[in-house]
Amino acid sequence: MRPVLRQLIDYIKSTKVFWRNKKDVELKILAALLYFSGLSLRKTSDFLSLFEEISHESVRIYYHRLKEVLKQPRKRERRIIAIDETKIKLEKLIFVWAAIDVDTKECYMGF
Repeated sequence: MRPVLRQLIDYIKSTKVFWRNKKDVELKILAALLYFSGLSLRKTSDFLSLFEEISHESVRIYYHRLKEVLKQPRKRERRIIAIDETKIKLEKLIFVWAAIDVDTKECYMGF
């Protein structure tokens, strides 16, 4: 069986959702997935600019094109969620939080 990421890349290429190829399709998919997972447009473009120059507007466009092709995840009903927040002082003050589903113990962290 082929890796899931390779299947995703081949599927996106076959749909021809990205009709201009100045940037690699893999970079466009990575940008859309990073933004979808919760990173902001500017943080996504700043991170990907380490590899290849990309603007936050391009990330937005890639996300909306990819959103048309992929299914949106189902929303789950949760009985109760516990949220914890803490402050970390490095060079500047950073707030870190975690949301935990009490029933399934699934955790989501953010900053």
